[in-house]
Amino acid sequence: MRKIVFLLLSICCMINTSYAAYPVDSSTNKEIVNATDLKENLEEKHAPHGYLSFASAITSSVLYFTTELYIIAFSFGILAVIFGAIGLKKKPKALAIVGLILGLLEVIIPVFILLALLFIIDQVN
Repeated sequence: MRKIVFLLLSICCMINTSYAAYPVDSSTNKEIVNATDLKENLEEKHAPHGYLSFASAITSSVLYFTTELYIIAFSFGILAVIFGAIGLKKKPKALAIVGLILGLLEVIIPVFILLALLFIIDQVN
């Protein structure tokens, strides 16, 4: 037991003391970048609408099939359609397309099921 504790302590001490500082060199290029340029570049490269659409569609699917929270699942489906439509105009379109298609399926299919049930109930009465 003492050997294991000693081994762990020695590893921790070696990890803490093995870091070295990077040398400061005056020949490195220093470039001043505006915050607005960074924001525009980030928005172009990483538009979140496709990711939000896909995440909303997956959340809606999980809620439909695992719980009885159909209204919340339906609202996530609507969000997936909205974010997917917005995401089609941005750069990473693949997740936006998948989220839009899944969102449309998750919005249209429950509406048809509800209409069919209402039609069947009306025919029975």
